[in-house]
Amino acid sequence: LRSLFGIFVSTENKNNSMLLENIISISVIVWKYSSDKIRYDLGIQIDSYRANLDEYKTQKGELFFEKCKGEKYYTKDSKIIKLTTLCENLQSAHYGWDNYAAEVPLARQIMSYITNISDIPEMRFERVISVFLICRIGNDAWWHEGVSPNAKKYYDSLFELFDEDAVIIMLKYVKEHRALLRGKYRPKNFKEICSLMKSPLLSDRCNDILDYIISFTGSLDNVFEIKQFKELSVGKLD
Repeated sequence: LRSLFGIFVSTENKNNSMLLENIISISVIVWKYSSDKIRYDLGIQIDSYRANLDEYKTQKGELFFEKCKGEKYYTKDSKIIKLTTLCENLQSAHYGWDNYAAEVPLARQIMSYITNISDIPEMRFERVISVFLICRIGNDAWWHEGVSPNAKKYYDSLFELFDEDAVIIMLKYVKEHRALLRGKYRPKNFKEICSLMKSPLLSDRCNDILDYIISFTGSLDNVFEIKQFKELSVGKLD
């Protein structure tokens, strides 16, 4: 894999398109049988290209990772930079024109970095959660209840990965931004998110909090002020 990577990023081969296509075809297979150590080492190598302002090798290295579906093996610093940009672009797309189509490639690319919740760098944790939450709750339009139908699967796949810490961070964010729960379709969409996050791996109390939200029949943005909910969530959301 190291040799294939080296050939692919070499400037000597930049005009040999057939060679580069063949290298990628082989690399996609070889990647599956290579160790995590080698994959992470190549991620570090891309960082060194970037630090040395070698734009060509940086671009080719990133393309190599994209084709091999190896984005999760970028270094922490690279992930922070890339996720920061992608999250900003996704939020802009959500509030922009034709957001249903524009959100899809960005949501897909963000999830290419995440196979486990631990893949999200701590510095970008709340940002990733909040922008996916905003997009999955939707814009309250009637068409597909305000949620991009083709991006929805990517949003849902993240919420299904949530551990208890992620659930609490997300609920605290919603508590501080309750306007997200107002509208005709947003409350229903948020309840769907809560259903996705429920898991036997969460504590009983955390699942009970989610169940309370799911079964709540009043105006959902007021749920955090209900006495019973406050008692249930004490020590978690306060």
